[in-house]
Amino acid sequence: MHDVMPKEKADTFYAAVQEALHSQRLITIEYELEVLAGKRYFEGRITPVNFSVNNKRTVVFLAMDITEKKQVMRHDRLISNVIEAAREGVAIMDDQRKIITTNRAYRQMTGCSEAELLNKAPIYICTDEKESDTLWGTVTEQGRWMGEIVGYRIDGTQYPLWLTLETISDPVEKSVHYAALLTDVSEIKRSREQLEHIATHDVLTGLPNRVLFTDRLKQAMVRAHRNKTLVALFFLDLDRFKVVNDNLGHQMGDELLLQVSQRLTCVQRQEDTLARFGGDEFLVISEGLKRPEDATLIARNIIAVFQAPFVLAEYTLDISTSIGISIFPDDTENAEMLLKNADAAMYQAKNQEGNSYQYCTQDLTANAFKFFSMEISLKQALKSSQFHLVYQPQFDISSGRMIGVEALIRWQHPEQGYIGPDVFIPVAESSGLIKPLGDWIISAACQQIKYWDEQGLPAFPIAINVSRRQLVDHRFCENLRDTLHFYALPGSRIEIEITESAIIDNEEIAYQNLRKLHEMGIYLSIDDFGTGHSSLINLKRFPLDKLKIDRDFVRDLMIDQNDVAIIKATIALARSFNLKVIAEGVETQEQRDYLRDQGCDQVQGYLYSKPVMPDVIEQLWNTPQHGTAPSSCSH
Repeated sequence: MHDVMPKEKADTFYAAVQEALHSQRLITIEYELEVLAGKRYFEGRITPVNFSVNNKRTVVFLAMDITEKKQVMRHDRLISNVIEAAREGVAIMDDQRKIITTNRAYRQMTGCSEAELLNKAPIYICTDEKESDTLWGTVTEQGRWMGEIVGYRIDGTQYPLWLTLETISDPVEKSVHYAALLTDVSEIKRSREQLEHIATHDVLTGLPNRVLFTDRLKQAMVRAHRNKTLVALFFLDLDRFKVVNDNLGHQMGDELLLQVSQRLTCVQRQEDTLARFGGDEFLVISEGLKRPEDATLIARNIIAVFQAPFVLAEYTLDISTSIGISIFPDDTENAEMLLKNADAAMYQAKNQEGNSYQYCTQDLTANAFKFFSMEISLKQALKSSQFHLVYQPQFDISSGRMIGVEALIRWQHPEQGYIGPDVFIPVAESSGLIKPLGDWIISAACQQIKYWDEQGLPAFPIAINVSRRQLVDHRFCENLRDTLHFYALPGSRIEIEITESAIIDNEEIAYQNLRKLHEMGIYLSIDDFGTGHSSLINLKRFPLDKLKIDRDFVRDLMIDQNDVAIIKATIALARSFNLKVIAEGVETQEQRDYLRDQGCDQVQGYLYSKPVMPDVIEQLWNTPQHGTAPSSCSH
């Protein structure tokens, strides 16, 4: 043996032979050998026999190649280990649907031991008898069933389960078994629910967002139609919320929104839906109303939550809201229009004092339609160059010489013709389009200045009206600086006209922007002085250069003593602050003479010139006395 085998293997064989001889019984060993076909596995059977050779006992050795058998066993063992280690639960059942084996994951899912599961029906997969019959019926007919069901643990707890049942047929053995593959989908469902919640709820407040709100509104309208009841939609907007955001910061603004949502949640009815629509806008859907007037009580309950002040860190703020109410189906049977109607009613409520509500009316609906149509037309007009600028000359009241112009925007609609600024500017303000429109005005004015410079005209300034939204825009000064740089113009070629209300709203941001404009060399003027919330503190604090007397005071100057008093006071006030004064709307020589006698510095109005096209300005500059513009001037 040692002559033909390695020592270690020979020792093994020798020991086996000795054991067989000593015990007089069959001894079996397994071994491997390198043969011509490669490494093979063998089973050796050593049987002692009653036959001696040279007085030595003998054995019969029978070797059998078991390589294929070993491979099958190894394959089976691997599958068994994989199944046992799998995260999915596995149970094998016989043809009577009794469990014959399970893996560790299945036992963990059910909370049972192997002994508690063997030879029993898989009751922890499905306990509902009707559902179980349906499930097994499908397996019998189709050989498989898969789907989500409720799983049960031995302690009675439930969990979502994805189950696959397979029929396993063995044509050789002519037997049938069933395999159940179980996946606990609790985490998957939780993740999916979280994603659905994120997609349908506001991150800050946790309230339904506009996606979920839209779905809830449509469902409420269906129920109302079926039950012949009403749905009231409340559109809430916080008054002066931007002031909080701009002056106290967005963190304080977010805290305010969170407190508002918490208060509103406390007063909403169980059947209502409260949603955050975006920014400082909230929506409430109230179902089951019998009369439109029933919404009044709900509106008052909403307003009541704003009576107590809101405490934000060291600040105590009195916050009010404006509410628009639209009723389904009285106002409209369309969800989108119901929202638009409530929005329009809310803006009407904002014209009243704070904590007011307004029902939608036919007039409001018509106005809302006009508003949205105008908004769409404005967007198109910005894209298709439907706007142009005209310029009204400004004159030194003493010498009569032209000293500058005011740029005024005009809109020539391709179908509707001329549309006045008094019509489209309020829509631009409300919709936020005033920012791109204002940017266009500044760019067009600077382009015109550059052209006039190239034509050899004197370097006079252009006055440009700037809205409140522009003045409190953090990027306004930067954008204006970029435009001036693009056209290679100094700041002194621009005069910015602002209203008093623009200064008062968001005062701190307005101050910062005005200071930056002043540092850029841009002239600053208060437009329509005396018509807003006049404040001596504002005149002292802000870096202003000029006051403009509103045309309403100039128009009745010769017959209304109140206008006389206001003009005298305005000029005196400007003198005390070392500011220039310009009067607009001057149409008669008597008005001009009076303003000159009172010390007014500059004038503009139809006595001198209407707003005119750029080429007329060139003609006026080339006229020795800077006379009145031709009668063919623009609107």
